[in-house]
Amino acid sequence: MTGVEPRRVPLVVLGGGPGGYPCAFAAADAGLDVVVVDDADAPGGTCLRNGCIPSKALLHISRVITEAADAREAGVTFSEPIVDLDRLRDWKNEVVAGLAGGVSQLVSARKIEWISAKGKLLDEHTLSLTTKSGDQSLLEFDRLVVATGARP
Repeated sequence: MTGVEPRRVPLVVLGGGPGGYPCAFAAADAGLDVVVVDDADAPGGTCLRNGCIPSKALLHISRVITEAADAREAGVTFSEPIVDLDRLRDWKNEVVAGLAGGVSQLVSARKIEWISAKGKLLDEHTLSLTTKSGDQSLLEFDRLVVATGARP
């Protein structure tokens, strides 16, 4: 990074999960130029990609199976379910991909810049960015929102 001239932006949101991307949307809607820095390739965070949404999709199927079994009390009998784990996993991934794609479209529509890198605060107005490939750069900002969430 020696000799690299940092770029300056008005607002950086550090973290692109369920705290970061809505903040970036609100700032962009208010007319600010926004840069989101997140180590993921796209917005959404753990909840959308690995946690809440995939879990709820699978829980929905579990409830459907339970409700079908409970319908026996009302005189409606279904055959026993056959669970095809590969198809179920593919369906869950399609649900996640659809929602993630929608969030990515909203980022693009608002002209929010997405930087896929780890951000490390160097001082009150400078981030050091490191990409997955190891490339490093500096990003200066007027304002910073830290929305990095927590790892479970």
